[in-house]
Amino acid sequence: MSILRRPFITAGSKLLQTTKAFLFDCDGVIWKGNQPIAGSIETLNYLKKIGKLVFYVTNNSTKSREEVLKKLRHFGVNSSLDEILTSSYATAQYLTTLPDPGEVYVVGEEGIFEELEAVGIKCHGREDNDQHDISALEHMNTNVRTVVVGLDRSINYVKLSRAGSYIRDFGCTFIATNTDASFPYPGGVIAGGSGCIVSAIETICGKKPDCIVGKPNRSFIDIIRLHHPQIQISDMLMVGDRLDTDIVFARRNGISSLLVFSGVTSESDMKACDDKLAPHFYTNSLHDLLPLLSSC
Repeated sequence: MSILRRPFITAGSKLLQTTKAFLFDCDGVIWKGNQPIAGSIETLNYLKKIGKLVFYVTNNSTKSREEVLKKLRHFGVNSSLDEILTSSYATAQYLTTLPDPGEVYVVGEEGIFEELEAVGIKCHGREDNDQHDISALEHMNTNVRTVVVGLDRSINYVKLSRAGSYIRDFGCTFIATNTDASFPYPGGVIAGGSGCIVSAIETICGKKPDCIVGKPNRSFIDIIRLHHPQIQISDMLMVGDRLDTDIVFARRNGISSLLVFSGVTSESDMKACDDKLAPHFYTNSLHDLLPLLSSC
């Protein structure tokens, strides 16, 4: 599609009818913190009711798919595990394609550990959660061959240093779950994302990640098409609140895109952005889709 920045209502009913698979970001689209965004739950359930495929594609690596499913169901969404794609899950799937990822040092939270361990990968890193003694760096595990970095809200100096040393001094593969700079938080404040930690480790080891798994890269697309080969790129619509991840992800992979203003991006941000970041359509929130869905 070549026409950008159109109000969703201008093509809403037709696009909703022809779209077979809806890809939703979560934070800022479905919920903020622990509160659902008005109209989001009703919209998701109605899409399922009329036979649409719905996928939740989130760069949030702190939660496992099971935890995201629990949250969706708590909010009243009729969902199943195979609809949920987190960057931690996609990272685990990516590592299974490598000839020998070895043992993994994780800078991140339980979502990464759970997904990696679920596919049989031995992980390290929990032992450094409360480690503040730099002398701990004298003991490095030579079985570690890969470093996986995601959001880590208990990040400390030892974790950063150990990860950087594994990459620089031991030649370990450097994998980032995503490089989001920030994420929305209730109260109008901004919270640092995985990208802050990835950048710190880049500075320590002098190397960029060998692979960035999450949006805007195509790992989520590959997983969806592996399990649903009948779904074509032209059948998909990406719905997100971030220009640099959700919309670039859609544009880079040839998917139609809908930006909602319920998260980190405002209408003025969208109007001022470069065309390569611009969505095909925009609207205030998922609540705006409900009247259009009734005609599908």
